[in-house]
Amino acid sequence: MHRIGLKVRDKSVLCLIGKYLRAGVRLEDGTTERTPRGVPQGGPLSPLLANIMLDPLDTMIEEMGLPFVRYADDFIVLAKSKSEAQAALDELRRFVEGKLKLLINDDKTRVAPLGKCEFLGFVVRGKHIRISEKSRQRFLYRIRQETSRRLEISMEVRLSSLKKYCVGWFNYFKIGFLYKDARAWDGWMRRRIRMCYWKMWYRGLARQRSEQQLPRKRRRMLIKLGVDPSTVKMATRSRKGYWRLSSHPFVRYALSNAWLEEQGMPSLCKLWIGFYYKGQERS
Repeated sequence: MHRIGLKVRDKSVLCLIGKYLRAGVRLEDGTTERTPRGVPQGGPLSPLLANIMLDPLDTMIEEMGLPFVRYADDFIVLAKSKSEAQAALDELRRFVEGKLKLLINDDKTRVAPLGKCEFLGFVVRGKHIRISEKSRQRFLYRIRQETSRRLEISMEVRLSSLKKYCVGWFNYFKIGFLYKDARAWDGWMRRRIRMCYWKMWYRGLARQRSEQQLPRKRRRMLIKLGVDPSTVKMATRSRKGYWRLSSHPFVRYALSNAWLEEQGMPSLCKLWIGFYYKGQERS
């Protein structure tokens, strides 16, 4: 507030910002957590206040003559040697903790080659920008959650949520996303969605093998989607689990890529081609 007050003279604005900082954070269970220090993460004012607070840090690094990049409270300072980098880190630590009265996260702060440093979910390898391994694993984990067969929601809601997440994720990571990964992940996501459909069509396996006790809906849906009625029992009577049957030839034929796309299945490949080829067809 002192640093803001050096630039802003309007007391009503300063009062409003002060109330924002002291308002607390509403938790998922409905309770409010006090914020006696710091700025609530994810708030609309957080990036602006971070830039105001860290503006002296930018000036200090510029005076050191070192190239750097900063986004909010994440930054990387580049040096020509390990000793120069270590000296810069020691000086920055004294400035941040001594003058700015802020704490440096020791778990995320280190001296390392640029190729081993993650910044905003990316890594720089030579002349190329790539998605970090941690970001890749977070994406795969989220897709597993969205396509969990234990999630009791309709397929319309599931596919809509999956599409929103994939589009948002791609728009952020597209500059470091490879087409081969898009193809591999598209196939994996389609298989998981087929698994969800296969469970949704389940009506209970028969303890006694009679036609009336077999999962009728699976049979009906496979026939409706073009599978030969005389061979459909090869899939409907199988004792294999959901995941294994999601790659069964009859299931893949019925729940084709084109059919899944009509239901709202997202495609990372199409997003990739649309971005890199600007609407042109890929040769």
